[in-house]
Amino acid sequence: MRRADAGISNRSAEAIEIYPTDWYIRFTVDSTEFNKLISDSTLSLSQIPLDYEIIQEGDYLEEFQQADVKTLYATVKPGYTNPYDIEFEILEELFIPENSEYYSETDISSSIIENRALNKKLIDNDLVNALIIQSFVLTGNENQLPDKNTVKERKMYEECVEKKFLWWRWTDCDTYYYPEGFVKYETPKGYEPVKGVKMVMWRWFYRIEVTTDANGYFISDTRLNHLLATNNVQYYLKMEGQNGQNRWSQNVSICGALCFWNDNFNLGSFSPNMNEFKIGVNHKAWGKCLVNNAIYNYIDIVRKENLTLPPKYLKVGVYDQIRSCSAPLLNNHINISLACGGHWIMDYMLGISGTIIAYTLVGWGLPDLLLCYEPNLSLYNNIVSTIWHELTHASHVQAMKNKKGDLFASYYWSHNVYQQVKNQSITGNPYGNKGDDNWQYIALSEGWANYREWKNAKQYLKHNSINTRYPNYTPLNYEHIFVYAYASMFLKLANIGCTEHELEDAVSNNNTISSFKNFFSSHKLSTQIKNIIRYYE
Repeated sequence: MRRADAGISNRSAEAIEIYPTDWYIRFTVDSTEFNKLISDSTLSLSQIPLDYEIIQEGDYLEEFQQADVKTLYATVKPGYTNPYDIEFEILEELFIPENSEYYSETDISSSIIENRALNKKLIDNDLVNALIIQSFVLTGNENQLPDKNTVKERKMYEECVEKKFLWWRWTDCDTYYYPEGFVKYETPKGYEPVKGVKMVMWRWFYRIEVTTDANGYFISDTRLNHLLATNNVQYYLKMEGQNGQNRWSQNVSICGALCFWNDNFNLGSFSPNMNEFKIGVNHKAWGKCLVNNAIYNYIDIVRKENLTLPPKYLKVGVYDQIRSCSAPLLNNHINISLACGGHWIMDYMLGISGTIIAYTLVGWGLPDLLLCYEPNLSLYNNIVSTIWHELTHASHVQAMKNKKGDLFASYYWSHNVYQQVKNQSITGNPYGNKGDDNWQYIALSEGWANYREWKNAKQYLKHNSINTRYPNYTPLNYEHIFVYAYASMFLKLANIGCTEHELEDAVSNNNTISSFKNFFSSHKLSTQIKNIIRYYE
């Protein structure tokens, strides 16, 4: 293609030196290295080569998820070194005009435009387009260039910028895309926004990650040249969530065996126009959308009630079937080996999860929450309230750390969870009974979590997590069941005027019922409070 055909002068083209602005690289890793890579938030990794086009949707990634050796792709800046000393192969050296020192834009309107000028060498839009067109032609992808009719039909943003090359200045206008849209998932109330989750937009070597807002809305923070974006953009849902300072990842799905990299869900290839993605109950991403929103909404609830937020970062493992859920919080407390007889990891996995999953053998980072779901809308409220129960444990441990320090919280939580594991292995009942070893540890934590689960489900879901057949029932109707007996203790205390903040303060500063009772000695309702608690000692 001649320069004149592209609308550029020989002088402009000859002034530009093409050099690598990015590297296209490939990692080939084992499971241990894999887990280090996915924990690096500075890398935007793909299990699909970035120069491939997805022609047909399917389950072709399951082989990748199960494989012992995994291949990952990314773009990085020249000179990149991996912080974990993991080797990689440079597949191509890339020249991305927007990342070059020549590229510069000056704000001449009300919009804010980035300035990347170095040495006052600037690229004209015509030259950028010519380079892109030439790259399509030279790589045999000329058929993917847009036709004029398609360009006219699609929504684009036009920006006019002041350009300068050597001593010439001029105003130029060009069209760009900012891919945007909404992500929603199916609930019993209809389709609701997927909040605070990452949306990945991918077109060739441009890989953009943004976070949806509380309305499920996303918009690219990087503009795409219309030549790159017109023939559709690939959209992925990446299950990394965020609400304020709190973040969580769903890096692993547990489906009988360990399945890696199941936190990326391909939503398809669409135009960069406004898109609305609806995740139905039968979609593979549905369960993780539910888990994501349950965590996001829990954080909103706790913040609204001025209670303690869960730890700032949680690793979440998700089952695709209903089974025992738990909050081992393995990354957020010191696991006291004495309490666990030196076998704490296997005991956690065997006693709480119901199956031996040797995380230490496969190298995946230890989980904080083990949650579960089934693709069944009739179970929706049950699933959400159970997740809130486990998150209450996470907040409880974090509050203990805030008030009494890591050692106090860790000693309490290690003994608590180990005792439940031991009870499960001996009697099949993890909670045990009043008078068993460490029963007061379990009474406080499970009583508090069951009380908060019931209260939140009733208030925010219009759901009775204690008994759905009798919507007016409370924990008081089930005092013969150990964990509900202590949920009823908290309910009685709330009914006489103790605030949620006071109750949380008490359970976070104490680990036995007796010390919990004494905590209220200066409370204006101390006599009534002690009489209630004394009944449960």
